[in-house]
Amino acid sequence: MPEYSGIGDKMATIPYRDLYPHYSDRRFTERSGGMTVFLAEGKKMHKEHGTDFVEGASYEYSDRLVQWNGPDKCEEAAKKAKAVAGNVDSAQYYEEYLRILLNNPKLDLVHIVSGVNRGNGYPYQVFGYTVPSESKS
Repeated sequence: MPEYSGIGDKMATIPYRDLYPHYSDRRFTERSGGMTVFLAEGKKMHKEHGTDFVEGASYEYSDRLVQWNGPDKCEEAAKKAKAVAGNVDSAQYYEEYLRILLNNPKLDLVHIVSGVNRGNGYPYQVFGYTVPSESKS
């Protein structure tokens, strides 16, 4: 496994404590908007209202994906993503997961933010992705 740096390598293992932070982890609770745990190589983060984001990326919250798609569809997508990526604690896994759930094989995961919901203490992830635009000829 490649060593984790949080930047660039989609196959690197993201530490579990960073993907699923505990409510007592001050790295996540002393800042609003969560903490970047993956940023695609060549991408730059911007900050707005205390939240990191990549310009031009769309963002989806992990809990919203389950609400919109239902747990069964999400579990099936997780199994398929694991079969492709292998490592469930990698950006590559989440990219495959999103490709399946959002039905877009061209989706490019560029940013993952993890945080703790201050209301209930549960961890969450926010996935930033881009999709190449189709050129009309």
